[in-house]
Parts: sequence; structure tokens; C-alpha cells
Amino acid sequence: MEYGEELSALFHHALQASHMIMKVHYGHAVRDPMSLSAHKGLLHRTWDVNKPNYAASKSLIRHSLIERVLHCVMVKNGFTLISELKKWWPTLQDIKTLSATIFEEFATTTAAEKAKAANDDYMARSIYFIRDALLFCKFEKLVSIADAGGIMRVLKYWALAFRGAGQHNYARECVEVIIGKKYEMTEALRLAREKSWFYNRWGNNFWVKGVFIADGNGVTIEYIISKGSACVEAFREISHSVANFFGDSDRARCHKEVAFHDDIHALIEEMVRLRAHAIAPEGHFVPAPPKVSWKKKSQATKNPESTLPVTAEP
Repeated sequence: MEYGEELSALFHHALQASHMIMKVHYGHAVRDPMSLSAHKGLLHRTWDVNKPNYAASKSLIRHSLIERVLHCVMVKNGFTLISELKKWWPTLQDIKTLSATIFEEFATTTAAEKAKAANDDYMARSIYFIRDALLFCKFEKLVSIADAGGIMRVLKYWALAFRGAGQHNYARECVEVIIGKKYEMTEALRLAREKSWFYNRWGNNFWVKGVFIADGNGVTIEYIISKGSACVEAFREISHSVANFFGDSDRARCHKEVAFHDDIHALIEEMVRLRAHAIAPEGHFVPAPPKVSWKKKSQATKNPESTLPVTAEP
């Protein structure tokens, strides 16, 4: 190759997709109790939504998705209490049948349009979120199993979704990836790009850049590669062994798992209270967000052109 081939990292697509979901489905906590804004407040999350951290926003998206799906299970089984859900022991065939039903009734654009036609904005907005969040989780799954074809199908949808959310640069990147693969690259170059996608699927090097980074004059990529990278795994193994010796290796993980269960329990209770995921005879109306009135910038006054006739120099 006589030139470098640009490549969009998959992590950046996932990062921008999380921002897109937060932007589209954040809503208003009071006017729309099914919005991510309401769930964020219910779970006492305090991070800035205008600059969401990837881990924090993904956690909120996943927890909100899981509790909505579980509440759909409760609705289809006629459960009204979380304790009934805990006692439910389905067979594999029950799970497959229920999954297909939930997908058709709670995860498609057609289902959302039906809910909107029935004047139930709560259910319609929740279905739109479930649809987008499932695709986001699907993308992460495809990356983890190195399925390049599946990733291309997701990027086709995200090209339009980014455009609708106002993230035009990433919409353009999705289109460039799709067009480049189909019309511009040779088969060998396509294969090379797909392999490079999954060489570093997380888009960063946490242990090198975040934990074992050098100080002072050593804070350079060249220094880290030549001196530090060889020691990363050794340092990591030592730190894990020391943590195991003092019995503190899984403490942070256990804390996160407890928080996860608390989040799901609180969110499902809110869904039960709202009687979500069932068409309400009286309907649920969510008003459109108010338009933001921007103060018009005063135009700079231009110097008026002279009205005197132009005379030729002698």
C-alpha cells in the first residue's frame, strides 16, 4: 500500500451511539416518566448528561432496558408483583416463545406506531427506547464475537439514526464505512480492515495508558512501548495476587452487582406503578418539548457604500 487507509474504531461508534440514545430518549423527568431522565433521577445518578461518561450512560441504558423487558414479561404472564416474577421458572421453549412475543409487541417500530395511534405515549416511547437499546446491545455482542457482517448491518441503521439525532459527522462515517467496503476496497483490503477492527476491540489500552503510565519525561507512547508494555501483565498479575491474599479481589464487583439488583428492583416497581407496557384506555399524553428560543445575534453594521460618483484619476 502506498498510503494509509483510514479506519473508524468500533469503540467510537458505540460511544457515539450511547450519546445518541441519551440525547433522543432523555426526555423530561416530569412530563415523561418513561424517559431516561426520570430513571436517572430515580436511581440518583448525578453525572452530567451533556457530557455523559460512556460507562455511566451505558449502565443507565442497560439497566433501563433490562427492567423494561422484565416488566414486559410480567405483563404477558399477568404478574403484578416482583415476587411472582422471582418464583417463575420457565422452560427453554417458554423463553423462546415469550421472547418472540415481546419482540413483536414491544420492540418494533410498528408496535410503537400502534401504541401512538391508541394515544398511549408512555408505551410508544418505551417501545422506541427498547428498539434502540437492543440494537446498541446487539452491536456490542457482534463486536465481542467478531461478526463484521452483523456490524455492517447495524451501521446501516445507525447512519440514519445519527442523522436524525443531529450527529452528522458519525452518520457520514457510517456511510463511508459501508460505501468503502462495497465499492472502493479490494477483497484483501476488506479482510485486512475487518481483522484490524477486532485487534483492539475496546478502542483503548486501559492498563498501559491509565494504570501503569509513566511519569515525567517517560509520558510518551514510544517510552511506554519500549519500556512499559512488557511489564503490564506482570504488574497486573502481582496486583491480583496481592488482592487475593488480602481477600479483597472481588469487593468492587460485588458492590456493583448489589447496585444492579437495587436498580432493577426500583425501576420495575416504577413500571408497575405506571402500569406501563399495556395500552391505557384513558391514554397517556406526553407533550412535545418546548422550543428553545435563541437570542438572535445582532448583525454587524456594514459601512454604507459611498454615494459619491467614482471619478477617474487624472
